Amino acid sequence: MRRIMGQLFLVGFCCACSGGEMTDSSGPACAPDTAQIDSMLAPLLRGDYDGFVGQLASCEGQPESYRHQMAMAYKQCFSKTPLSGFRVSRIEMPRDSVAEVFVLAETPQGREEILLRMVYTEGHGWQFR
Repeated sequence: MRRIMGQLFLVGFCCACSGGEMTDSSGPACAPDTAQIDSMLAPLLRGDYDGFVGQLASCEGQPESYRHQMAMAYKQCFSKTPLSGFRVSRIEMPRDSVAEVFVLAETPQGREEILLRMVYTEGHGWQFR
């Protein structure tokens, strides 16, 4: 369980350090809904890592080689600890344009709650950070 948390933290840290432009514009008054989050996480269950990386705000404007490296990092992470399912447990909004999504991830080792941050960007709506 700690392995998946460590791997997701590492990938998230790489995203945060990437310098992708994320604007804290005046976001919506409501959080993203669970159906939207489910559809955004679905590529991970299908093994479509390129599709998932295409939704990350931190990958916008980055070269294709960078996005490919991110996809390979996710593939490597989930080949060691496969994701068999997930369920959004709660959503918190510390600011109007930022959402903290708590997801119960199901792996062969059991369930683990992970935190995914989302950001509201002009023209794109809610995206994973």
